[in-house]
Amino acid sequence: RRRASRSRAMATESAPPLKELKKLKVAELKALLKTRGLEDSGLKDDLVRRLHDARQVADAGAGGEAAAVGSPAVDPPLQVTTSGDATAGPTASDPTGTPPTEDDEADAIAADGDDAIDEQHAIDEADAIAIDEADDEEEPPNAPGSHETEDTSLAPLAGGEPESNQVLSNPRVDRARGRLVVNSNDLDAWEVLVTEATAAGVPTGRSLFEEIVQTHPTSAKVWRAYAECEIAPAGNTRDDDAVKSIFSRCLLNCPSPDLWRSYTRYMVTTNDPTSPDGVAAIKAAFEYTLDTIGEDVESGPLWLDFLNFLRAVDAAHVAPGVATAHAERARDDEVRSAYQRSVSVPTNSVDALYREYDTFETTLDATAGKTVLATIKPLVDKARVVLKERKRRHEKLDVGGLCVRPGGAEVGTADQTKTPEIQSKLWRDLARWERGNPQQLEADTENGESWNPQLTTRINLAYEQSLMSLRFCPDMWLEFASWHEKEGRLDKAVGVLQRGKEANPECALLTFARADIFEKTGDVENAKAAYEEVLDLYENECAAKETKAQLSVVGGSTQDGVSITGNTAGSPVEYVHPVMSDATTLMYVEYMRCCRRVEGAQSARKAFMRARKAPGNARHEIFVISAHMEWRYDKNDKPARNVFELGLKKHILVPEYVKLYAEFLVGINDVANARVLFERAVAVAADAASGKIDSDSKNIIPGTNRTTGVLSMGPQERERRTNVLRDVFDLFVSFEHHHGSSGTMSSVEQRRHVVLGGPGGGAIDAAPAIITALIARHSFLDLAPCTFEQQAHYVKLGATMPRRNTSVDTKNTNVPPPVPPPIPPPRPPPLRKGEVPPGAACAAAAAAAAAAALAQLPKAPKAGGNIPKIMPPPPAPGSAAATAAIVVSSLPAELGVFFRLLPASSSFGCEAPPHVVDAVMETLLTHDLSPEAGALTVATRNETFGVGVGAKSGDKRKAPASANNKGPLTSSSNKPPPMDVFRMRQAKQARTDNAEFQ
Repeated sequence: RRRASRSRAMATESAPPLKELKKLKVAELKALLKTRGLEDSGLKDDLVRRLHDARQVADAGAGGEAAAVGSPAVDPPLQVTTSGDATAGPTASDPTGTPPTEDDEADAIAADGDDAIDEQHAIDEADAIAIDEADDEEEPPNAPGSHETEDTSLAPLAGGEPESNQVLSNPRVDRARGRLVVNSNDLDAWEVLVTEATAAGVPTGRSLFEEIVQTHPTSAKVWRAYAECEIAPAGNTRDDDAVKSIFSRCLLNCPSPDLWRSYTRYMVTTNDPTSPDGVAAIKAAFEYTLDTIGEDVESGPLWLDFLNFLRAVDAAHVAPGVATAHAERARDDEVRSAYQRSVSVPTNSVDALYREYDTFETTLDATAGKTVLATIKPLVDKARVVLKERKRRHEKLDVGGLCVRPGGAEVGTADQTKTPEIQSKLWRDLARWERGNPQQLEADTENGESWNPQLTTRINLAYEQSLMSLRFCPDMWLEFASWHEKEGRLDKAVGVLQRGKEANPECALLTFARADIFEKTGDVENAKAAYEEVLDLYENECAAKETKAQLSVVGGSTQDGVSITGNTAGSPVEYVHPVMSDATTLMYVEYMRCCRRVEGAQSARKAFMRARKAPGNARHEIFVISAHMEWRYDKNDKPARNVFELGLKKHILVPEYVKLYAEFLVGINDVANARVLFERAVAVAADAASGKIDSDSKNIIPGTNRTTGVLSMGPQERERRTNVLRDVFDLFVSFEHHHGSSGTMSSVEQRRHVVLGGPGGGAIDAAPAIITALIARHSFLDLAPCTFEQQAHYVKLGATMPRRNTSVDTKNTNVPPPVPPPIPPPRPPPLRKGEVPPGAACAAAAAAAAAAALAQLPKAPKAGGNIPKIMPPPPAPGSAAATAAIVVSSLPAELGVFFRLLPASSSFGCEAPPHVVDAVMETLLTHDLSPEAGALTVATRNETFGVGVGAKSGDKRKAPASANNKGPLTSSSNKPPPMDVFRMRQAKQARTDNAEFQ
């Protein structure tokens, strides 16, 4: 009542002060402006300023009209003329609904004349009663019904995002928040928050919606609920700026049919369908929506809405560039094109769309319609066939659901199909099925298309929709980018990987994949930049932390708990960076390898210098990879030795580094220096374990400070250093077992026993020590000089067993029986005349496809430059290739060539009996098939029949000695008779076998 009376008083009296004007609603401000005859369009700040200027002019003696003339004009931002209570919407050039700026006009809360003002006064009176009752109950100022909260929700949005000071709180919300504190992956708790925010509406639930979308920025279900709550208030209470802000923030990242349909409905509501500008804006919104998600299985209602809109509005507005006489025909062409696009998509509404299209064509021209429908009917049939399988694959998909990080805490949900692992598999199966082109959409090869554009859009949509709920799953980003790369769209593949890196900054695979694409295309600068981007970020963060620590030193320590060391008071302090993480170390390692591949040794050495000087005490892996690259690429051991020695100054107490350095020395046949290396490492490790550290020594002991004398170490530090000494001694003992003599073995074992003690705490000549030494000396790989039962007994005595491969079953010492040969399949029945062997066509097609695929594979790069020379590996022992190589090598050269020309045994399938092959092989292997033996056989046979050099001219040809001797082996005797009936009959029959044996 007080508010209503105050509004009526303001309508008749002069404008209140500026502070009071800001407390009014937009409708009240517009009512005051109308009573004064002033312009009532613009944002709330413009209305307040206009009323305040009018009051100042009135106080100075000028009229309200002067204030109206002097007030700045506000241009409509969207260039859409609306009628009635419709508000402005996006233009055809910007259909996404970009939020307006402060200088743009906002018609979101427009009043409809005096009726709207009276209605608003009635609402204000009801609000005043509620406020009075709330004041009596001493309600907090931020309560949902308070006057301050209501005014704040209607204030202009700063930065394009809605603001609200209210915090929704009730028992259900509090319990859900408590569950999320324990497990941020509790999907059921997030669902409770979404439900409560939707039930509260705006402005009460606005802050809760903002909290949810910050954690789930691509959840289309949350964004749609948020937008519907903002759209729900009708008339003057709806904040169109907030609605447009929501759509501009979510539409491009959330290709959900439900969300985009809410957007198109809002555009239809807020634009005038009777004006050309309104029709253009609505049409542009529909076309952009259908281009984005028109291939979705649930996009049928969107197609129906668009077609109903085209058929309902004025034809001249649908085709503004066409003459009025031809507008109807142009509109029919657009409707026909939309119908034909819609029925080719396997959606749930394909039958309804086809029925409407049939009615549309029949109404225009029954005869011509039958012809057009006959051409479209095959596409509709294909869509219907695919629809069933497509619906089945979409049933369990969570389109636009909440997104959680996989691999962390357990996902709290009653529906286990919503977990990232299961959803990822379902989405990847759908994308793989779509890539198989089940609808058999043909590409326009004449215009250079390798893929149908509709199929490409459909596959792209499947991946984009999967990323709404799986944006924290790197596997989806990698597969999406790989598909783009395979189709030659490298720029899009790089863009997908960049988006994935922004969503998962901790995932190194996305960075490596992007760098690999640049490296394959020869883009050296971008390949290096992909790594340098991550490394720069790490180094800048470390520099910022160091600067902050230097400025916040209080009593020798920083405020955030990071240690700072210094010698004396007033001396410069030294900030100790945390040890470099595994991910950062690997990034430096891969950066060095990339530089070596693309630019050579100098670039790799510069990268090594950068990694060595990076904050975080460069780890030993950086030195190892640099030394290995120097040796593997250039075969020069001197630079590699220098790098290893440089790293030994920092990492001599890292057993793994000492082991790798020793393996390198042994690999270049420098066993003597490897033994010296172990002696140095053992000496330093012994001093570190005892606490005797020379102040002049440059060896950095990890986890301790540099000092003199004996360090005062705690139990944990002493145990850690003792374990380092034990590991170094174990490596030394193992080295002597492989490369030393019996004397050096005993010497190192005795030294180890003196420093660390024997197994089980006994003497060196006790049974546990003797057993441990013997087993270590006489074991090889997974072979041990004792059974499994004996090992268990020795361990109980205190002996130490060498590390063995646990994948080998030590209990079963028997050799497994050989696998019986497979039973050959039965021979197929003989082929009839004209029949083709089963599988011959498929085998030929498969062979052709395999040959084409091998031809398209990139050729292996030639050895040279920065690529190490690698010899091809020999065939595996026992394989068919190894057996064939042995047989061919034992045969004469001519027979070996003949064997290589023979087709594989698999070429004949089951037509060649195994016993025939064995007989042929036995004959070939048991006879002398050398050229000399063959010439001798021919000469002997010819001499028997009187043919040859030794035969006399007067001698008669002898008769054959037996039926097996057919005659002399000459070319004339081998000629067939001129009228060979058998050969003539065989030539007339169709050949059905694979080869001809004569």
